[in-house]
Amino acid sequence: MRPQKARIIDELPQWNRFTPDGRPAPEETVLSLDMFEALRLVDALDLPMLDAARRMNISAPTLCRLVGAARKRVAKALCAGNVLVLEGGNIALRQPDALHIEMPGGRGNRMHTGQDKGMGQRRGMRGPGRGPHRRNE
Repeated sequence: MRPQKARIIDELPQWNRFTPDGRPAPEETVLSLDMFEALRLVDALDLPMLDAARRMNISAPTLCRLVGAARKRVAKALCAGNVLVLEGGNIALRQPDALHIEMPGGRGNRMHTGQDKGMGQRRGMRGPGRGPHRRNE
């Protein structure tokens, strides 16, 4: 099997947990960060799928699968009254152009900023120094 490329996301979500009001100890439905980004680009920002796929550095069919899976999970969480948790996925944060450094010999290199507060060790996310493969759980 071919290793999965990291999906580029613009930023980590401000909130990563949505809980229904008044339901004691509901089950959790996990929405990976790449699914969330695909849903955000296509449904919230109304980007055409081809543009959204390019922005995430994935193919259009992969984006379609992500959006479909994300919609299904969100719908199930809403219908069942589950907690919706945003975490995991094989992602890389988009690097701002301000972090572009010119290296001797004319080659450019981008600095890696790492993961945001506490997000790096969650389910399925890769941190610095981990292999190119996604963890299976």
